[in-house]
Formats: sequence, C-alpha cells, structure tokens
Amino acid sequence: MSLVSKVLLFHDLDIGVGTGMQSPGSRWLLSKDVVVQGLNHATQSKVNFESLDNSNNNKSVVRITIDDGGSSCMHLGELLAEKNIKAHFFIVSSFLNTKGFINHSELKTLNNMGHVIGSHSHTHTGPFCELSYQQILDEIKISKSIIEDCIGKEVNSFSVPGGETRLETLQQLSDKRLGLKEIYTSLPIQGSYSNFFDPVFYGRVSIESHMSSSRISNYCKGKGWKLNLYNYQLRRLRRELIYKFNKMRF
Repeated sequence: MSLVSKVLLFHDLDIGVGTGMQSPGSRWLLSKDVVVQGLNHATQSKVNFESLDNSNNNKSVVRITIDDGGSSCMHLGELLAEKNIKAHFFIVSSFLNTKGFINHSELKTLNNMGHVIGSHSHTHTGPFCELSYQQILDEIKISKSIIEDCIGKEVNSFSVPGGETRLETLQQLSDKRLGLKEIYTSLPIQGSYSNFFDPVFYGRVSIESHMSSSRISNYCKGKGWKLNLYNYQLRRLRRELIYKFNKMRF
C-alpha cells in the first residue's frame, strides 16, 4: 500500500464554458496548460503520483483530489488517466445533472476509469464547521447514498465543504455511523494528521489560478508548504475572530 505524503486540491479547469461553482476569473478556475506543465515538471523531477495501475505500491506518493464535481471533471479525469495518475473526485450530490456539473453517466465513467469517488456533502452548505451534528449526519448520509446508488460501490471518503474544521467537527466526522475511512480538509500540511480519531484525516494544499506551473511542481516536491500554512493560519484566525464577534453580538 502506498504512503500518501502530500495531497493537492484542484477544483475546475477553464474549459471555455461555465463549470462547477466557478465564474470567470475565479481563483479556483485553473488553466489546463499550467496544470499540465506543473504535473509534467513534477514527473520529470521523479515525483511519484498515485497511479491508476497501482504500479507505485510501497512508494511515497502525491495524491490528487478534485472537489465539487464541475463539468471539467471529465477533462481532468481523462487528462490524468493519460498520465496514469489516479484522482479522488469529491462530489456534491445535489449538483449532479445540473448545469455546469457532471451527470450520473459521467460519474460512472470516472469511476470506471479507476478514479476514486467520494462525497463532498449533499448541498455544500456552510460554513460546514458551524452546522449542527444532525445537519452534518444528513449531509453526508444523503450524499453517500446517492453516489453509491450511481456507481454501485461503497463511498468511504469525504472532503469537507469549505475545508475548515474545528475539534468538534473532527469528532462528529469520526462517527462510525458515517462509515468514513478518509476525510480531507484544507489545512495545508503534508500527509495525514490527527491520530486521535479512527478515520484518516488528510491536509491539502489548494491549487489556485494565480499559481505558476513551477509552484505546482514545487508543492508536489514538498516545497512551499510552510509559507502556505502560515498564510492559511492568518486567514483562519481572522475568520474565527469575526465568527466569535458575531456570536457575541447576536
């Protein structure tokens, strides 16, 4: 079994039409050329990506994850399959068969390619870490059921909408009734973290439109993560202060 050393988060490719939740100029709408060049540079530098044919078993690998289920997922799935790279697609189940998102048939195709299909909740409501325990259970259970009916296999991985969690959220996501084995956040640390809970929690670095191919390649090689984490923590602190201030007001 491969050791996942780093996890990258993608959202959508700019394919010339609306895709996913991205609008023109969105920070999450990526250039296909930049993504391809970044992956090529990383491969040339001997980075091992998780493979579709499992040829890199027992090696430390970089895992690619893709959130939301936008229509560009088909382009990403094919692009990565051509490079023998396995991706983990996290789907918002209520978005299936709607404008800008993949449909059930396309989801089955991604699964048949050998990619992994996980849940990204049912409605992508949030902030996710502020939902009640029952809301979290419902969001995940409904999503898992819809996706499992579509692809005909168990869904046991989950990507947190918005990516942020609190200790209480980690405890709630560890509920055995959810049947989750892997949970992905947007905390930009390498590999897995939180040994206190049964599911494996993975941190991820998010790839954004302003990033160069060299920067993508460097993230694959483990460079630049500390600065990204520092910036993330500053943004997180600001949001937490605003959240607590608003709770005091109301």
